[in-house]
Amino acid sequence: MFEYVFINMDNPLYQQAVDLRYRIFFRPWNIKQEIIFDSYEDTAIHMICLTGGKVNGYARLNYEGQEAILSQIVVDEECRNQGLGSELVKRLVDKARLDKKDRVTLSAKVEATKFYEKFAFVVTGDSFSSPKTGLPHIKMILQL
Repeated sequence: MFEYVFINMDNPLYQQAVDLRYRIFFRPWNIKQEIIFDSYEDTAIHMICLTGGKVNGYARLNYEGQEAILSQIVVDEECRNQGLGSELVKRLVDKARLDKKDRVTLSAKVEATKFYEKFAFVVTGDSFSSPKTGLPHIKMILQL
């Protein structure tokens, strides 16, 4: 059974979350791990999904005024297609709603737009190259 937990950067499980994000998002493109520590990291609300002490999924949420920014949603390859990513998105959207934000935005990989559309996110604008990886992304928004 998977457990979903909010953590801070002092939590021992935080490093596992960093390692998971790096392994999936950045190492395949030979990008240094330091890229994870961007301007959002220190102020983010970090959520992990774990089982047996192992971090299997992660997502973070940041606030800028009435906007909630969802980012770095990742699930370990061994745990995909079990609803972990969906649960992370749902829980962080619920957190934004609870905190009375007006909208949630994210930058999705173009091929992941259908996943986010299941939660009523809509595409806004044209695709662009991610400044971190160069991969095509597109901005999406969910009005709360």
